[in-house]
Amino acid sequence: MKSQETTREQWVAKIAKRSGQGSAEVEKVLARHNIQTRLTRPIPRRLLIESLSFSGEKTGDFETKTILFDRSDLTPGLYAMVSDVNLKGKTTLLKIIRWLLTGVYNLAPDMSGWLHTARLGFRIDDQKFEVAVNNVLASAGTLSSFARGKSRVIAEFADADTFRSVMDKFFLDELNLEALIAVAERNESGVEQRHGWNWLATAMIIDPAPDVLFGTDTTHGKAIRMMQMYLGIPWVLTRADMMAAKKRIDLEGSQAGRTNKEVVSSTEKRLAELRTLRSGLTEKLKGEKTITELRESSAGALNAYMQAASDVRKLTPIVNEARDERSAAEEAVTQAIRDLQQFREGQAAGRVFRKLRPVCCPSCEEVYTEEYREEKESQHDCVVCGREENKNSEFSADAEDQLITAVADAKAEKINRRKHYSAVKLRLDNAIAKREIEDKRNSSFEKELVKAQANSGAEMEAVRIDAQIAELERMVVDRTDPSNSESEILRHAIAVTEKFYEEEQADVLETVSGLMTGFAQSFGMTDLRGVTLKGNTNLDVSMTGGDKTFSKCEPGERMRLKVAATLALIQVSEDRGIGTHPGVLFVDSVANNEVIDKDVAAIVGGLSRLSESLSDVQVFISGISSPAILDHVPCTNVFKNRPDGYLW
Repeated sequence: MKSQETTREQWVAKIAKRSGQGSAEVEKVLARHNIQTRLTRPIPRRLLIESLSFSGEKTGDFETKTILFDRSDLTPGLYAMVSDVNLKGKTTLLKIIRWLLTGVYNLAPDMSGWLHTARLGFRIDDQKFEVAVNNVLASAGTLSSFARGKSRVIAEFADADTFRSVMDKFFLDELNLEALIAVAERNESGVEQRHGWNWLATAMIIDPAPDVLFGTDTTHGKAIRMMQMYLGIPWVLTRADMMAAKKRIDLEGSQAGRTNKEVVSSTEKRLAELRTLRSGLTEKLKGEKTITELRESSAGALNAYMQAASDVRKLTPIVNEARDERSAAEEAVTQAIRDLQQFREGQAAGRVFRKLRPVCCPSCEEVYTEEYREEKESQHDCVVCGREENKNSEFSADAEDQLITAVADAKAEKINRRKHYSAVKLRLDNAIAKREIEDKRNSSFEKELVKAQANSGAEMEAVRIDAQIAELERMVVDRTDPSNSESEILRHAIAVTEKFYEEEQADVLETVSGLMTGFAQSFGMTDLRGVTLKGNTNLDVSMTGGDKTFSKCEPGERMRLKVAATLALIQVSEDRGIGTHPGVLFVDSVANNEVIDKDVAAIVGGLSRLSESLSDVQVFISGISSPAILDHVPCTNVFKNRPDGYLW
């Protein structure tokens, strides 16, 4: 059975069989953690930088203080940013582009306040967009789209956080990407961390001496997730969600286990004290009377302690359930708001389409004459579908009201769930505090009874201590850690899901390895015999002088291999028609780790020939001006320094 043809029911059945659980129980666990079967193969969409402009004023001792940079009509191919010496703005140009793409400002601190405005024009396939920052200091501006000579503002932002959020949502939606949710261990508990477009955009960055083949970070398996996501292999995102859910469960279980261990340890310590007290009773203490008041007080404290302990046991699962309900209510609010936004955007799109005065129906292709249009308009009919606009308006208004009501209801439910969780959590905290207080009171009464009954009431004391010992021994047995069935189900689910895509992934990685070898050799690695890319992103490199891994290669070799790996991903997506890499590369300081110009020339020459196989790819490199670069890059594609030495 092919993985892409497997239904959710069949997938659940395989997990149930492997884990020894029923399908209903497996489905319950998957639904609880919102695990979805995502099998759609993404169609490649290509990003193209078309223009870059920014303005401002430098502060300091500069020959030219005014900043006025403007390059337009950029096309696919190789572009070079060069200057005669270092520190003249080459790398900063790359950073400005990356900032405008992600909303993450990473320019040098001494440039603070230099830039006043900035614009980046780009395309995704045939659709044109522009991000315009009208106030750089405040990170305020707009993201717009262009069609048929008209512009439409997609989103506005007035601060850095909103800017990042706007670009994150935009590129995830437009490039069919998904954010990675990783669970990090912090202070003995699990903390969810979201890695979105800012992380995924690092796939376009090639640093002079990279340590990672894909992206810039290896924590939480990010390099593996990035490679799989850009290859567009089905099931990998489903597996990633399950791994995050399992880690979250394991961390919560570990924390609960530590708490359980502390309680058991405290109980056993108390047992040891009682057993020592019990063994100290001798025949000489028999026949003495007990002090009734102290005995009743001690019994009352013990009963209160046991009741508090029972309340703690009962309230713990109630608190956990309330916390889950609160989380579900918060997610429902997010979904309701998203549904309302999507509806409004759909309505706006419909109104724009009807104002375009179409000449034919997009459904049946019937052509409308101007006379027919005038007739319809006089009757207040829609010229496209024939339905009355006022009905549509009423229907839209009703639908929007329902969505608005759904948002309000979801928010109200969230408030109720939060209040409920706070209430039951307070009850649990009070019960725990009560248990500790009564335990201390009981211990105090025991000591007083020991003193008061020094030589009397030994039998009753022995009975009472025996009852305490029996109860505490039962508590130790009840506190035995239960097996975490949810974690086990997810462990088996991860294994089943891996089987669905590992064969396809192995086949794709073999193709990628072959393409990598060819690209790397074209970049001057003439001693390279071949590479083998593995599913964990480890890379075996076979050279004429021997074999080694990616991490053991020289910085210049790693840079070339990383460029080759990225281009191989793009080439595979072109050939297979699936994948999500945007198709733009930023190669910083291409000559930093090369000792001779012929190696630089080989790299740049190889990149200049990419148009032969990857006509949509756009590559920006930076480096010191030299024939090794300029001989291979068209003059019109060179960003060169001005007479004062600076590029801008």
